[in-house]
Amino acid sequence: MANRNTLHSNKLDAFRKWLIKDGWTIEEPKGIWEVLRAKKAGRQNPLIVYQKMNKEHLSVLDRDIDVIKRFLQEK
Repeated sequence: MANRNTLHSNKLDAFRKWLIKDGWTIEEPKGIWEVLRAKKAGRQNPLIVYQKMNKEHLSVLDRDIDVIKRFLQEK
């Protein structure tokens, strides 16, 4: 499942910068819905952020919600 209401779209640039500082590698998004794709050593799957119909909030998979929560707590 996906979480569609935790990360606001105006936080995307700050989240991208935070990921880089946290050791993530930013990759080119794939497909029309992806707005951010990142990988980190030791993680099997990439973190992917999507934007579909809801322009206010971005979607992330439930498996990645802990990363989003850490970002929101640290900012």
